Amino acid sequence: MAENKRALPHSLILEERNKLSLSGITDVGNFDEESIIVYCAQGEITIKGEKLQINVLDVNTGLFEAEGKINSLQYSDRKLKNPGFFSRVFK
Repeated sequence: MAENKRALPHSLILEERNKLSLSGITDVGNFDEESIIVYCAQGEITIKGEKLQINVLDVNTGLFEAEGKINSLQYSDRKLKNPGFFSRVFK
C-alpha cells in the first residue's frame, strides 16, 4: 500500500558556521568529514566543510543537525530518485 507523504516545510539555521540545523529533510546521501548531501522536497543540498559530523537525523520529523566548520551550502534541483539507506532504516 503506497503511503502519501506530504512535503515537510524546509528551514535552515546556521550558527557561527559551526552548527547547522535543517528541517524538512527526507534523506541523507553520501557523507564524510568534508561533505554531506541531504535531500528535501525542493531538491538536493550539499554541505561542504571540515570535520563535519551528523548529530541528529530523523527522517520521520525531517530534522537534521550537523557540526563542524561549514564552508558552503549549495542547493540543487536534483531530486532523490530512490530512497537511500537512512530513509529505509529510520522509518
